[in-house]
Amino acid sequence: RKQGKARAATPKPKELVTMATAAATNNDNMVKLPPVQFIEDVDAYMKGKEPDAALGEIQEKYQTFKLLESRLLQSRNRMLGKVPHIEKAIDMVDLLLAKETASDQITVDFEL
Repeated sequence: RKQGKARAATPKPKELVTMATAAATNNDNMVKLPPVQFIEDVDAYMKGKEPDAALGEIQEKYQTFKLLESRLLQSRNRMLGKVPHIEKAIDMVDLLLAKETASDQITVDFEL
């Protein structure tokens, strides 16, 4: 910022994951991901199952996760699109606060 205040550094990907995990535990509005089973032993997993049924089940779970991924990416892009507007608003508030403390007159025009 122009008034000498430093902006927070952009978080690294690992920090974003940690932040997202913390937010997910504190926020009920986050997307609830269905539980995932990691298949270590395919033979044991397939025992007693029809191959087509097992494949269909796995493909259904995959499609669910792809849909969730798509929604999350769209949401992320919408939020990232708002960042410049929010930064501009913060800069304007900083300017108004600086003018208020300096007792300077400022003329503001509003669009109707």
